[in-house]
Amino acid sequence: MFSMSIEQASLMKALSYLEFAIGKQTPWLMMNTESTGIVQMFTTDNNQFAVLNMITSSGQSQHEDCPILDFKKFKAIVSTIPATEFVDVVDNGNGVDISYGIRRPTKLNGINAQRPQKVSPIMPSSNEITIPVDAMIKISQNASIIVDNDSSATPIFSCMHVSTDQLNVIASAYDATNKRIFCQTVQSALQNPKQQYLLEAQKVLKVAKTVQPFFDTLVVNKDAALIKIEPIDIKNGQAPWFSSLVYYVRQVVGNYPTTIAKMFKVMPNEFAEVNCDEVMMTLNKVKAIHENIAGAASTAIDLHLYNDLMEINYSSTYGEVADEIPLENQVSFDITAKMNYQKLADIVKGLNSKTIYIGEPNGSPGNYIIRNDLSNANTAMFMVAGLSGVNTAPPKSSSVNTGSTTSGNASGNVIDNVDEEQQDQNAENNEES
Repeated sequence: MFSMSIEQASLMKALSYLEFAIGKQTPWLMMNTESTGIVQMFTTDNNQFAVLNMITSSGQSQHEDCPILDFKKFKAIVSTIPATEFVDVVDNGNGVDISYGIRRPTKLNGINAQRPQKVSPIMPSSNEITIPVDAMIKISQNASIIVDNDSSATPIFSCMHVSTDQLNVIASAYDATNKRIFCQTVQSALQNPKQQYLLEAQKVLKVAKTVQPFFDTLVVNKDAALIKIEPIDIKNGQAPWFSSLVYYVRQVVGNYPTTIAKMFKVMPNEFAEVNCDEVMMTLNKVKAIHENIAGAASTAIDLHLYNDLMEINYSSTYGEVADEIPLENQVSFDITAKMNYQKLADIVKGLNSKTIYIGEPNGSPGNYIIRNDLSNANTAMFMVAGLSGVNTAPPKSSSVNTGSTTSGNASGNVIDNVDEEQQDQNAENNEES
């Protein structure tokens, strides 16, 4: 019969690592002994899996299955035990006895259900890429700013596209509904083959944050159905309390633009630098008087950048916001744009920076690049389309400026351009074939 003994602190960490893959229909924990001192723990919701081989102080040398347990109830019981105590978990025939020291055990009944099947697919090494854990956190966190993280019905809208060459990892994402795109290049951990992956940004972010305390690198591989993510390179020679940890997430299939990075090859001649806190303060004022009615006009702000000022204007039946925010620099251009205040706030807040830079790329009127660093080529970059056909209050200023004047109402064609680039790329690929 199944039995194991392990320090409470290590067991709680193991449970936190596995919680990622718990499903609503199968909120279960599966455990079995693998070899002397090794207990395999497994969770799944059928779209993702987590498998952890935990090093215990005692366990059988033969394979023994633990009854299926309710994950949250098991974790709640274990959490009541002091962190330095060793937890004994023993199969009692109907469930498990959970105890420590000479205390009487707490009984947790098992779940009478068919045991989910563990996955361990063999994946071709030619698909394998490596990405530093910190880099994966950066790109997935920034992509999550604009992708639809609640898109369970259409999971492709929650994805980011990741491509690799020998030394770089290029991540991109798009928000077709609100016409926003994202791109960031980071350095790879090792030399990678040329590969392309479609990864659900929030899921990958959770995995990367989970393993960050112990590991420096993620190895990513795939087959037709699943993507495998395995941490390697233990930090600072630490000896973890588990021998292996592997995550599997579903392989999302669908049409996704692969040429978004090309949209950022042409940068604005000039950027306006503005304090993030000042911008967020104004956008929060807009949120306070926002009129929650259907239509783009209810969320549209007027944005005016010129000389050394950013003006943000908004009005609703509840009131009016008319703020002037001083720029950190002097600009020669004069830009008037309309934007969805909430979608702009998502980016400003998500960049988590003291200042942001806003500019209009050459040859792409009505689209605006937002980034938080001009000196670093590997910084996150977003492009946002101005809203077209939305009537809001005109900017207060009537200043004359010698720079060029453009309006965000003219274009708003970020996604259109991406689609055209994708068609060109497909044509090039066909010619090469």
